Amino acid sequence: MVKLKKQSKEMLFLLVGLLLLLFLFIFYHVLDTRSLHLGILSNEFVGFIFCVCILIIIYYLINGVNTVAQKFGYNYKEKMFNSLVKSSDTIYIMYDYEQNKLLYLTNNVNRVLEDSDKDDEQLEIEKLKKLFDLSSVLNQINDWDKKSNFVSQMISYRSSSYQQNRWLKIQIYPIKDKKKLYYIVLISDVTKDHLHQHFLISQASDIKSREKKLNQITANVYDTELDVNLETGLSNFIDLKHQKEYDENLTHQYEEDLANNILKNISSEDKVKVGNLLSLENLKSITSDEPITIRYTLKNKEEKIWLESTVFFTSNKNEKYASILTKNVTEDAENVRKQNIMLTNALESAKKASEAKTEFVKTVSHSIRTPMTAIMGLSETILEEKLSKEIKEDVQDIHNASENILSVIDELLDIEKVESGKITVENKEYNIDEVIKNVLNITKQNIHEKDIKIKLKVNKNIPNTLKGDSNKITQILLNLLDNAVKFTDQGSIIIGADCERINSKAKITMYIQDTGIGMTSEEIDNLIKDTNNNRGLTITSKIVKALKGQMDIYSKEGMGTRVTVTLDQEIVDDKPIGNINEIQDKVTEETVNFKDKKVLLVDDDKISLKVTTKFLSKYGITTKSVVSGKDAIKEIEKNNYDLILLDQKMPDMDGITTLKEMKKSNDFNTPVVVLTADAIKGVKEKYINEGFNDYLSKPINMKYLTQILKKYLK
Repeated sequence: MVKLKKQSKEMLFLLVGLLLLLFLFIFYHVLDTRSLHLGILSNEFVGFIFCVCILIIIYYLINGVNTVAQKFGYNYKEKMFNSLVKSSDTIYIMYDYEQNKLLYLTNNVNRVLEDSDKDDEQLEIEKLKKLFDLSSVLNQINDWDKKSNFVSQMISYRSSSYQQNRWLKIQIYPIKDKKKLYYIVLISDVTKDHLHQHFLISQASDIKSREKKLNQITANVYDTELDVNLETGLSNFIDLKHQKEYDENLTHQYEEDLANNILKNISSEDKVKVGNLLSLENLKSITSDEPITIRYTLKNKEEKIWLESTVFFTSNKNEKYASILTKNVTEDAENVRKQNIMLTNALESAKKASEAKTEFVKTVSHSIRTPMTAIMGLSETILEEKLSKEIKEDVQDIHNASENILSVIDELLDIEKVESGKITVENKEYNIDEVIKNVLNITKQNIHEKDIKIKLKVNKNIPNTLKGDSNKITQILLNLLDNAVKFTDQGSIIIGADCERINSKAKITMYIQDTGIGMTSEEIDNLIKDTNNNRGLTITSKIVKALKGQMDIYSKEGMGTRVTVTLDQEIVDDKPIGNINEIQDKVTEETVNFKDKKVLLVDDDKISLKVTTKFLSKYGITTKSVVSGKDAIKEIEKNNYDLILLDQKMPDMDGITTLKEMKKSNDFNTPVVVLTADAIKGVKEKYINEGFNDYLSKPINMKYLTQILKKYLK
């Protein structure tokens, strides 16, 4: 209002000045001053008055422009302030205390009080009055001295439209101006602060509750606690069982606590290691926060008492702390001691059982391989005779079947595989065509009365000689063919093989395809998982995996099954095998002549002597056979021999004992090769260590026999 009166006066003076200027203009220019001669109005006086009026007008014009500019700026700032306040969580009020009059109110009352979005100043004032009429507010204001700044506590407020409580805080700042008293009132929404504060209080309460429970658990688990500040070396010892600790006002040095409360009672054999581990210097040097634990015994003549101390590391305000918690673990240690005794006894029993099993396996090996020597050796020598085609095929089948039985025996007699379930892989030269023809002959015998034709589809460009585990490949094909025959009543079974050369490697792809009942995907999964089906896909998939190969199965119900196995093999002889159907039976080994050589055969089994003699006769070798170690010793005293093939398992005197007796003679220098049915993995090294020059297992393999003869009968 004062501002308005001031502006009205300025406008009045400006109007008077303009009228005076107009009068002078008319008087000076329109009236004829010569005829109305006024002496008092000279030209200089009129000019002076004119200039004064011009200056007055300019002054008020400039002042008016400034006033308009200030008014525009004030309005702009007011709008900006109102815009900012509208999004604020605080209501701003200016109140004239003497006249009991509201001078200013921001436009965010509804938003802060969470009531409505309508802007009605009268309604907003009514809401504020209700707020100040609350008993919680009145009680605080009545206690206020009306002079100092007033800050209320948090006030719970709920409007009619907003169903949740709001938490408000009121601040009043008294201001005096020219003996007038004004109040600046701030009403702030502090709901978030209240919730946060409530959360912190509840969290603190929860932490205290957890800490209490943790202390109870610690007291139940541990007996004592020694807390140490690793920076200052100060410590505090607590008896957790009785909740007793040192006076907090007293200062304790950790090294003293360690000596008096831990090391003092420790047995002499453990004192040094505990002292080194728990020393202040060592604890400071530990950079990891992982706890460390140590067990030790106490001085006690009556019984052995075990304690266990665990060090936990923490940090606070850049200071590192260690808490050493100790408990009595005598009962646990005694249990561990008893368990160790039981475990030692169990291991000893297992060792004895393993030794007994090994001895049993050796006996079984010898018992099986010895007659197999006769079957395989005699069948091989018969095949060299002139026989009819039909008889020769039968003998060949006998020989092939005995070789397969031998490979199965080798699998069963491998101690490592029997005990751990692991499958060992051999790497030796073989001919793929011989493997395929071998499984073909066996499968023909298994078909029996079924109307099934077996076909071969073997790529003639497959390398002649490969390097790998032919026994495992044979087992894979036999297992797959066994399944094919089992699930095929009529139609055909195809044995296929192909090859892809990659530098010195050959990727061999073999497949068995039948026209049987086929399988669903679920049946295939069940067949693979059927661990009882050792001749099925379970064992086959394990063997393929051991050979680092891949097996794929494609089957359609009612249409048959195709199983493909892919293996990487090393190429030894790149010459193609040719048409497998036209390949004649190969001579297994090169014929070498040693007609001037003499070999002594020592074996208590007459059939083995007969077979070995037949094998050696092919090389033109003169042989002498004896049936015991004593006879062998007598024989070498009378005659000289170029080589001795000595059986290990003989009555009265075994091969090892016989060899030692032979070597007692100073002039004995004949190479001795052990000939034994003991073919378990690792025995070759054992016999070499006993003094034998070499090792040859039963049944005799002509290839290995030839190598032995070439080596020692040069």
